[in-house]
Amino acid sequence: MKHQPEIASLPADAYARRMNQRPFGTVLFALFLLFGTWPAAALADDERSFRDLPWAVQLGLRVWMVDQSVPIVDQVVLAPDGATYLDEIARWSSRGRWPVLIADDRYAAQFIRRFRPAVIVERESVGDLPAGDELETLLRETHVRAMGGDPSRVDASAIFRQNDYIPPGIVMTSASDSAWPAAIALASGRLQPLTFVDGDFGRANHLVDRDRVAPLAEQLRAIAAASGYPWETLEEGVLTFTICRNMAGRVNLPQAEGGDGNPSAVTDWLARHDDGTRYGFVGWIFGDETRSAYMAMCSLFLPRTNVWLANGYPAEGGFAQFDMQTAADQLKEHGYDVSHLAGPQFRAAAWMNTLGGGINPDLLNVNSRGNANFYHTLDDQLWTVDVPILNHPAAVHFTHSWSARQPESRHTVAGRFLNHGAYAYIGSVQEPYLSAFIPPNILHDRMINHVPLIVAARHWAGQHQFARPWKVQTIGDPLMLAVPPDRLPPDRIDPEAEDRGRNVREDVREAMRGLDENATGDQYADVIRRLALIGRDDLAIQIWRMAQRQGQAEAAAPAALGPLFRARANDEFVRAWSESTTRDESLQTMLWHLMTPRLGSVSDEDTLLQLQAAVRSSMPEVDARRLAPHLARRLGAQHVRGWLQRLLDQTDNDRTRRTIERTLRDY
Repeated sequence: MKHQPEIASLPADAYARRMNQRPFGTVLFALFLLFGTWPAAALADDERSFRDLPWAVQLGLRVWMVDQSVPIVDQVVLAPDGATYLDEIARWSSRGRWPVLIADDRYAAQFIRRFRPAVIVERESVGDLPAGDELETLLRETHVRAMGGDPSRVDASAIFRQNDYIPPGIVMTSASDSAWPAAIALASGRLQPLTFVDGDFGRANHLVDRDRVAPLAEQLRAIAAASGYPWETLEEGVLTFTICRNMAGRVNLPQAEGGDGNPSAVTDWLARHDDGTRYGFVGWIFGDETRSAYMAMCSLFLPRTNVWLANGYPAEGGFAQFDMQTAADQLKEHGYDVSHLAGPQFRAAAWMNTLGGGINPDLLNVNSRGNANFYHTLDDQLWTVDVPILNHPAAVHFTHSWSARQPESRHTVAGRFLNHGAYAYIGSVQEPYLSAFIPPNILHDRMINHVPLIVAARHWAGQHQFARPWKVQTIGDPLMLAVPPDRLPPDRIDPEAEDRGRNVREDVREAMRGLDENATGDQYADVIRRLALIGRDDLAIQIWRMAQRQGQAEAAAPAALGPLFRARANDEFVRAWSESTTRDESLQTMLWHLMTPRLGSVSDEDTLLQLQAAVRSSMPEVDARRLAPHLARRLGAQHVRGWLQRLLDQTDNDRTRRTIERTLRDY
């Protein structure tokens, strides 16, 4: 295998641009093979150029060609349940595909704010979803239909075989696991086999011994071998495996398999030969139906052109190679919108000020130090409660120790990012050592040259001591690209006029017209919620103000908090917060992210008491330490002592108790 530590000098850029100039050039090895023919003689030179590229670039170009070949329809369809979701996916074809989400007020709104569709359709349920073998059969049939086939006549492998198509990866799921919506979307949208693996391999937060997950590794290898495609090396054929189901995130490996006495990432241990050499890369999606569908749709349909680079490392020693300036310059040269936070811009005070209102990157790459429940800016330690709220979906690369130790838990950095809407996350389950990560200039060099992000973020065979099974977890679609803006798919096409659901925008307009002096608070709340869903925070805030004038603030306030937060309307947010009776931790975090940088200037006792009542249960000691001096300034040390003592009485967490006790000693 040829060693390719950097690939900026490779001809991928020129190759991709040339392919973009051909009317149907991008269908080489791609979806057009399934539905038509391609002019082989005219493209022979391009095929030879393609074969001269390194395997990782070839892999990315194969995915990119599929992306280029199928038009994206300018709509989002919201399904009320899994059965309707499948019914909608089955409507995809070579003529077009579009995002399908399982309706909710959170992930759907986040996606729509970034995708900005012309049409949003909300469907009625088609009925109940079958279970077990019946669901597995329905998933296989939907997969074939979404690729233009008739499941009564062919299966997916026949479609691929008839067209001499070799898929870049294989998708694995279980009909008994809630992450199947991601599997059907990625298998259909990326033209991959859809396979099923049953068994109990633990849960995402678990640490298990090798024997617990060995059957999964064996089944993965058997599935690859049974596919009939090349898979045993990284040179061609099947190179990725997307596991859409629950499994343990960490595994204890014997020393003979690369173990060092500490846990390794299961995703980095899978797709290996017995000698530890890699034959593939694994991406992992887990969670409920709503989030797994969201993660797949983000990967398939959203661009990754707005990149934030945040560097918490000093420019000295081994940290110097992780400087982000070269990466920032590379990305800007290729048309990405880049925010480079370094030096004073990534000190704690500046970062906390940035968090108020949420952040909007497509790709967030952070250099940090810390543990599972805290991370460092350049000058200070922050906590999981300080993980930013993502206004848009984001892929996250976190160069840091331990952050992905328990990715189901909001008490970890990875868990909090996933909870906030990250659809891909690359981070470590243990202390990996800095050199286990790919330096930013190489990572983004690969990314620019079409290498899928999860593949780009790992050491390749023969390159490095940490190319063996190690500790970096890779969550998300392993074929997800982050290509330059000029390589994105062509303009979207208009949706066909079909009467299979409600037009959400028209419904909202009708609901707004119905808001008269007799409107209830629930009516105001519903309109505000649906305006936020379609990305119209400006109108949602106007309706909130109407609700206030009509004396309906209490019922409308919870729906208004998100739009007010994103608008950075600090004072209005606090007023709405005081009216709201719904105060979950997500909304509490909005309050704290807006107010933490302003605590020193808050003189209003009611606002300070609102914050006192909104201390987050996941880390009360952090909020208490920050708020205590400002409460003491306005209400006195005795008030603070009483409050801190009540917090102590309410917790049995040793770490929380120790921190609050230290704070209490100051008063």
